[in-house]
Amino acid sequence: EANAPGFLARIGGTGIGPDLLLIGPPRTATTLLRKVLELNSSIALLDGESSFFTNNRPTPLPLYLDRLRRARVKKSATLAGDKSPLHFTLDSAHVALAAELFPHARIIITTREPVERAWSEIKLFGHQRVTDANIAAALGGGVLPRWLAEIIEHSRYLKHAKTWAE
Repeated sequence: EANAPGFLARIGGTGIGPDLLLIGPPRTATTLLRKVLELNSSIALLDGESSFFTNNRPTPLPLYLDRLRRARVKKSATLAGDKSPLHFTLDSAHVALAAELFPHARIIITTREPVERAWSEIKLFGHQRVTDANIAAALGGGVLPRWLAEIIEHSRYLKHAKTWAE
């Protein structure tokens, strides 16, 4: 649908803040989606992952807005957006802040089969060179290591999608 003639007109860019927020847990093709959307000359997305709402030291709002403006101007794009897998699991207070700051932004959520996604995240990030035996031992003991609990939390799609829908 993104290539349909009326798509850009329906969501319309405001020129201030992100028009699109691409979110989804790690390893759900958010980067691929960014690359595909950037093929459209009317869409400019920030490079990398800003994690504007999730950093311990967040980017000041004027700097964030300026980065979006520069991306839009550089490409002469109608729409500008941001992508971060970390935004998917934001708590309701942070999602409310996003809605307050950027009420016009459209949210695009990516997902992937949860077990495949979790295993891909474990393999990618290594988690201190975790082995299958480490995982089995952790699960067998009934106590999840923090890193594994976070990976499982990333796969609670309905919970986090509901937070963004409210």
